[in-house]
Amino acid sequence: MRTDIKAVHFDLKDPTKEYLEKKFRKISYGERFIEDLHLTLTKENTSFTAEVNVHTHWGELFHLKEEAKDLVEAIDKLFDKLDYKIAKEKSKIQDHHVEKPEKE
Repeated sequence: MRTDIKAVHFDLKDPTKEYLEKKFRKISYGERFIEDLHLTLTKENTSFTAEVNVHTHWGELFHLKEEAKDLVEAIDKLFDKLDYKIAKEKSKIQDHHVEKPEKE
Protein backbone atom coordinates (compact mmCIF):
# COMPACT_ATOMS: atom_id res chain seq x y z
CA MET A 1 0.00 0.00 0.00
CA ARG A 2 1.42 3.34 -1.04
CA THR A 3 0.37 6.31 1.05
CA ASP A 4 0.53 10.01 0.27
CA ILE A 5 -0.22 12.64 2.91
CA LYS A 6 -0.73 16.27 1.98
CA ALA A 7 -1.42 19.22 4.30
CA VAL A 8 -3.09 22.28 2.78
CA HIS A 9 -2.87 25.74 4.42
CA PHE A 10 -0.76 24.49 7.36
CA ASP A 11 2.41 22.57 8.17
CA LEU A 12 2.08 19.00 9.36
CA LYS A 13 4.02 18.71 12.64
CA ASP A 14 5.86 15.59 13.87
CA PRO A 15 3.31 14.70 16.60
CA THR A 16 0.54 14.71 13.99
CA LYS A 17 2.66 12.58 11.64
CA GLU A 18 3.23 10.07 14.45
CA TYR A 19 -0.50 10.05 15.20
CA LEU A 20 -1.24 9.35 11.54
CA GLU A 21 1.29 6.50 11.50
CA LYS A 22 -0.55 4.97 14.47
CA LYS A 23 -3.84 5.29 12.59
CA PHE A 24 -2.34 3.68 9.47
CA ARG A 25 -1.14 0.74 11.57
CA LYS A 26 -4.73 0.26 12.74
CA ILE A 27 -5.89 -0.30 9.14
CA SER A 28 -2.87 -2.34 8.08
CA TYR A 29 -5.08 -5.42 7.71
CA GLY A 30 -6.31 -3.90 4.43
CA GLU A 31 -2.85 -3.46 2.90
CA ARG A 32 -3.18 -6.53 0.75
CA PHE A 33 -6.00 -5.09 -1.38
CA ILE A 34 -5.33 -1.32 -1.18
CA GLU A 35 -2.99 -0.09 -3.88
CA ASP A 36 -2.88 3.67 -3.16
CA LEU A 37 -4.19 5.79 -0.32
CA HIS A 38 -4.10 9.58 -0.68
CA LEU A 39 -4.86 11.58 2.47
CA THR A 40 -5.42 15.35 2.30
CA LEU A 41 -5.74 17.46 5.43
CA THR A 42 -7.00 21.00 4.86
CA LYS A 43 -7.24 23.87 7.31
CA GLU A 44 -10.10 26.26 6.68
CA ASN A 45 -10.85 29.38 8.73
CA THR A 46 -12.31 27.65 11.79
CA SER A 47 -12.20 23.97 10.91
CA PHE A 48 -10.22 21.11 9.42
CA THR A 49 -11.21 18.77 6.62
CA ALA A 50 -9.75 15.28 6.27
CA GLU A 51 -10.24 13.52 2.93
CA VAL A 52 -9.00 10.21 1.62
CA ASN A 53 -9.00 8.65 -1.84
CA VAL A 54 -8.41 4.91 -1.91
CA HIS A 55 -7.59 2.87 -5.01
CA THR A 56 -8.05 -0.89 -4.70
CA HIS A 57 -6.17 -3.58 -6.62
CA TRP A 58 -9.31 -4.45 -8.59
CA GLY A 59 -9.76 -0.87 -9.83
CA GLU A 60 -12.37 0.49 -7.45
CA LEU A 61 -11.94 4.03 -6.15
CA PHE A 62 -13.66 5.41 -3.10
CA HIS A 63 -13.57 8.82 -1.46
CA LEU A 64 -14.29 9.64 2.18
CA LYS A 65 -14.44 13.08 3.79
CA GLU A 66 -14.86 14.40 7.34
CA GLU A 67 -14.85 17.88 8.82
CA ALA A 68 -14.33 19.01 12.43
CA LYS A 69 -13.13 22.01 14.42
CA ASP A 70 -10.08 20.07 15.61
CA LEU A 71 -7.54 18.29 13.36
CA VAL A 72 -7.31 15.18 15.55
CA GLU A 73 -11.10 14.91 15.68
CA ALA A 74 -11.31 15.12 11.87
CA ILE A 75 -8.61 12.45 11.54
CA ASP A 76 -10.36 10.18 14.06
CA LYS A 77 -13.72 10.49 12.32
CA LEU A 78 -12.17 9.84 8.92
CA PHE A 79 -10.20 6.79 10.05
CA ASP A 80 -13.30 5.35 11.74
CA LYS A 81 -15.12 5.60 8.41
CA LEU A 82 -12.11 4.23 6.57
CA ASP A 83 -11.78 1.29 8.96
CA TYR A 84 -15.46 0.43 8.42
CA LYS A 85 -15.14 0.72 4.63
CA ILE A 86 -12.01 -1.47 4.52
CA ALA A 87 -13.66 -4.11 6.71
CA LYS A 88 -16.71 -4.06 4.43
CA GLU A 89 -14.58 -4.43 1.29
CA LYS A 90 -12.56 -7.20 2.89
CA SER A 91 -15.73 -9.13 3.75
CA LYS A 92 -16.95 -8.74 0.15
CA ILE A 93 -13.74 -10.32 -1.09
CA GLN A 94 -13.94 -13.15 1.42
CA ASP A 95 -17.63 -13.79 0.57
CA HIS A 96 -16.77 -13.88 -3.11
CA HIS A 97 -14.10 -16.54 -2.60
CA VAL A 98 -16.15 -18.83 -0.35
CA GLU A 99 -17.24 -21.93 -2.20
CA LYS A 100 -20.96 -22.51 -2.22
CA PRO A 101 -22.19 -26.00 -1.29
CA GLU A 102 -23.51 -28.12 -4.13
CA LYS A 103 -27.27 -28.53 -4.38
CA GLU A 104 -28.62 -32.04 -4.11
